[in-house]
Amino acid sequence: MNALTIANHSIRTSGDLYSLNDLHKSSGGNAKHQPANFMRNEQTQELIHAIEEEGSVAYHTIRGGNAKQQGTFVCRELVYAYAMWISAKFHLMVIRAFDALNTGAISCLSNHQGLSVCQAATLQKAVKAKCRYDRRHYQRLYNALYDEFGVKSYKDILPEDFETAMDFIQAFRFDEHEELARSAELLAWHTKHIYDWYKQIEHPLRAIAPQLSAQVHDHIIYANGYAGQVGRRLAMTR
Repeated sequence: MNALTIANHSIRTSGDLYSLNDLHKSSGGNAKHQPANFMRNEQTQELIHAIEEEGSVAYHTIRGGNAKQQGTFVCRELVYAYAMWISAKFHLMVIRAFDALNTGAISCLSNHQGLSVCQAATLQKAVKAKCRYDRRHYQRLYNALYDEFGVKSYKDILPEDFETAMDFIQAFRFDEHEELARSAELLAWHTKHIYDWYKQIEHPLRAIAPQLSAQVHDHIIYANGYAGQVGRRLAMTR
């Protein structure tokens, strides 16, 4: 993948995904435009759901390890949506930056014969049933499917491999320990953000209802600690 540069800022990539944190910097770094605010947006969540229902990876977040590799990485559709969410001017900058890449990749002109519309719909339905509409499972199963058949989209699977792909979906097993550890990690992460928001209203809340303020504070601290303990213990058993 060619390097994407916007406003003299190089945008890091992870596979086919782009760093939302770098895009934030290139937009000017305004606090109200932080990636977390965009990702919580209702329209963003609806777009993510629509993208993942098609079998594509909408985003993934890297925490831990090398600090230079951390952050939230999103697909091109979310890059455009984020830019439009910020301003028309930045949206235009992003469009022109992608145009400047000039990759020449035009998927609609490909000679590759993928699944039929009926096969693609059947496979997508099988994935939904297998994942029980859990978006975390969507990404894991679709990624495994792409690796197994060497494609970037389930629609690119060869028609003659359709039955094999269906068998692969039915036989796929999720790592329950890993899923639980991930859930605990996310719980701890969200609890920390709730605590940060609580700190912003702690003083006025304490003045109005000191007992309630103390109880909320304690519950948040305990929830964060317990979630972290569960995540660490599950990680040790993997």
